[in-house]
Amino acid sequence: MSAVVYHSNDHKKINGTLFYCFEYYVLLKRYIPGLQYILLNTSDEDLQWMKSIFIEKYNFDHAYLNDITNLTRLTDFVRLSVDNVLILDIHTYSRVKDFLGKARSVRVYSNEEHNYLNAKPHHVFYGFYDYQTFNKKTRIKLYADIHKRFPNKRNKVFVTSLNADNDYIVNQLGLDPSKVFVKNLNSHNENMYEQVGEMIYWHSSHTDTNNRAIVEAYIHDIPLTIHFNGHYHDSIYERSNTIANGGLQEMFLDQSDILIQDFINDCTNTK
Repeated sequence: MSAVVYHSNDHKKINGTLFYCFEYYVLLKRYIPGLQYILLNTSDEDLQWMKSIFIEKYNFDHAYLNDITNLTRLTDFVRLSVDNVLILDIHTYSRVKDFLGKARSVRVYSNEEHNYLNAKPHHVFYGFYDYQTFNKKTRIKLYADIHKRFPNKRNKVFVTSLNADNDYIVNQLGLDPSKVFVKNLNSHNENMYEQVGEMIYWHSSHTDTNNRAIVEAYIHDIPLTIHFNGHYHDSIYERSNTIANGGLQEMFLDQSDILIQDFINDCTNTK
C-alpha cells in the first residue's frame, strides 16, 4: 500500500497541512490509483466534517473520498503495512517515524527545522526555506487546478495571521467586525471565498513556514494587502515577492514537481 499520511492536530484540525495533503493526494491519484489518504488521530465525526469541506472547496472525483481512512490509534497504522509514505509536515513525521519500520520509502516535506536528516537512508526530506531541514530543494505547492472558483465576490474581508489576536488586528485596521472573516481554532468558514472581496495578511512575528492564503488570494483573484510589520524572514515575504515578479506558477503543483516524481517512482518501482 502507498499512502499520504497526516496526523491531525487536536487544537487545529482544519489547517493548511490538511489541505496540502489532500491536494497532493488528488494529484497523485491520477498516477497511483490505489493510493490512500490516512488521517491519524481523527474520529469518524472529524472525517465526515473534513470530507464535507473537501467537497465544498475543490473540484475532484468524489470516488477519491472512499480511499480516505481515519484512525484514532497509531497502533492501527502499523497493521496497514504501508510500503510508500508521503508526509507533508514534521509534526506528523515525529509522531509516526517509529511506526514506519516496514516502509520501503518515506518522503517528507520539512515545514520546520528538525534533527532527523540522514538518520535513515530511505527517509528523504524536502524543503525550500533556510528554516527548513532537507535533502532536496522544492516548494510545497497548491494544486490550483482543483480549486473551485467563485465569480460573484461579495463584501467580506478575510483577515489572516499566524497565532495573533484577531480582535486586536481588526481594531488596528479599523474594520467592521460584522464584515470580517478570521481563522479560529477548530473552525471553518463555509464557502468563504465565495463571499470574500478583500484579503489582508497581518504578520505577527511568528514564522509562517508555508503560507497558503496569499497564494489562494491570487487563485481566487482577490485583492491582497500584506502588513509585514517589519518581518521579512519567512514564506510571507518570499512568496509575495516571487508572485509580484511573475512567479505565480512556481506556487502551483503539477506532475513535474520533484517530490511528486520521486513518490510516483517509489510506488511504480517494484524492485
